[in-house]
Amino acid sequence: MATLTPKRLNLTLSFHLENPVPPSIASSKKLWSQMPREQRALAARHFFDPESKTNAMLRQMAIAAIAKSRNSRESSIRKGTREQLENWLSNNALISEEVADTVIRLYLLHTQLPMIESFLDDLQIPHTHGLIEESFDTSSLPADQLAAAATRLTERFGPENAHLYLAYTAAQTGDWAETVRKIPLA
Repeated sequence: MATLTPKRLNLTLSFHLENPVPPSIASSKKLWSQMPREQRALAARHFFDPESKTNAMLRQMAIAAIAKSRNSRESSIRKGTREQLENWLSNNALISEEVADTVIRLYLLHTQLPMIESFLDDLQIPHTHGLIEESFDTSSLPADQLAAAATRLTERFGPENAHLYLAYTAAQTGDWAETVRKIPLA
C-alpha cells in the first residue's frame, strides 16, 4: 500500500482561505494554519475518531501541542472529552509537522476521496483509495498534463479543497511543486 512522506519545499500558491496565505508554503504545518476553521474542525474530528488508525504517538504529540498552547498540563488535556480535543486541536495552529500532515491527510481522504480519485484517475496514476502507489514515479508526469488535470480538478470540485489537495500533494511529492506553482488557482 502507498504511503505519503512529507518533504519540505517552497511552494507559491494563491488560496481562497480564511487567512491570506503567505507567498511561501513550505509544509503541512503552514497549510494547517491557513485552513479555514470549518475544515480544521472536520479534520480534527477524523484525527480523534476512535475508528481512525491515527498513531497513538501522533495523538500524544497533538495533546502536547494543545497543552502548550493552552498553558495546561498534558494530563488535564487528556481528560478532555473527544469534542473538547477536537475543538482545541482545530483552534491550534502550533502543531508539529507530523501531526499537521496526518490531520490534513485524514481530512482529505475522508472528505475529499472522490475528488482525489478523480484527479488521480484523470492522470492515470495508480492508487489505492486515493493513495498513490509507491511504485509510481511522480516525476514521470508531463508538466502540461499535470497542469491541465489540476485546472479541471479546480473547475469540477471548486477551488478550496482542490487547492488544499494540490498544495498538500505538491508538498508531499516535491516533483510537482514547480508545475502546481504555475497553475492559475483563481
